[in-house]
Amino acid sequence: MKTFLLLIAFPVAAAAQPHAHGTYLTAPYGQGGTWNLYQTNSVASTWSEAQAKSEALVDPMGGTGKKGHLVTIGSAAENMFVFHRVLGPVVWVGLTDNEKWGGKEAGSNRKGQWRWVTGEPVTYTAWRSPEPNEVNAGGEDGVGLESSGRWADWASGSGAEEPIRHASMVEWDTQSDKPISGVVRIGPVLPATWPVDFFASKGPARGKGPWLAMSYIGLNTSGLALMADQLKVVMRQGQQIYRVPHLNYRLNFTEICAGGWVEITGRPDFPFSRDNSGVVHMARIRLEKPGTWSFNLHCDDYAAVRIRGQKWKSVTGLGGADPLDPSVIYYEGESGDGCMVGAIDLPAGESIIEVILGNCHSDGMIQLLAAPGEVAMDGGTDQWRFPGHKAGEDLSWPGM
Repeated sequence: MKTFLLLIAFPVAAAAQPHAHGTYLTAPYGQGGTWNLYQTNSVASTWSEAQAKSEALVDPMGGTGKKGHLVTIGSAAENMFVFHRVLGPVVWVGLTDNEKWGGKEAGSNRKGQWRWVTGEPVTYTAWRSPEPNEVNAGGEDGVGLESSGRWADWASGSGAEEPIRHASMVEWDTQSDKPISGVVRIGPVLPATWPVDFFASKGPARGKGPWLAMSYIGLNTSGLALMADQLKVVMRQGQQIYRVPHLNYRLNFTEICAGGWVEITGRPDFPFSRDNSGVVHMARIRLEKPGTWSFNLHCDDYAAVRIRGQKWKSVTGLGGADPLDPSVIYYEGESGDGCMVGAIDLPAGESIIEVILGNCHSDGMIQLLAAPGEVAMDGGTDQWRFPGHKAGEDLSWPGM
């Protein structure tokens, strides 16, 4: 039998956003985790125009001589990277069902007929419901990444298709084993450490429970990395720490967009508002025997989960793994229910878990559940429990 404990701890009291048009960036989304080169394009054009202009651009920084193309997306992390770096409500990506690129008119079919302009396999998609649907009578052969971080098909401007114009991103497959020099380099989602040791304080914390929470109002919450940088600054100024029994709260129960696996019943007992708020939750995990565990996170708006020193095996749902820190999974889109499930092998003994939540506007919500074994978002289990909730002696914490 596995026993999973969250320990009560006594705490110390105490950067992603759109870039200007034409900005060059480098990120490790090339084949095998290599570094590719990207450029933002906020000047609206049709899909066909954007792809043609991208092809006319030869790698200007990496020295490979390769031509550019509309960005191709192979993971949730890369999808969130594109979503946050380009100014515009919709961003063209290099996916199409046009025959010129090896596609076939897909209609509402999400699989089979869609092709990346590079010819690489389609291994990741992020369609929003009910897309694709080809509602335009002339056809919708271009794909755009929308403000929700999800995809829709749009008229591409080729042939008889309507000339709809959006922003775009160019990608060069430089596949460098190190970041391209002279351009903006993306960094990890979370800092390696926080300036405050949550577990070393002799001072009192308000509330009860094994989770420690430090919250702040008035942050720039346009992205997790940017918010985390500000959190580091305000932590040094000294903040009250709160104890929380489990992560299952929201701000506004009159709004229906936020959801969870089970009912969300609580409100935060610490300062947290509808706009520009951030909170770091932290706790200790104790496992009597090594084993695989899955963590089910629902959030509104952005959230990240880190188990220090461990590597996530898989992530399903809307979130992804940080390519620069395999101990972090995160969601950084705009959905009333940012949901993901991460599976991880945990050793016997103690580990530290961190859960970071950023709220941009309107309702703020988080729910974290755990279950033994490797579970996917579209898989089913009746063993989801709040970490710290005693159920069949599988999940418990001491003294409760």
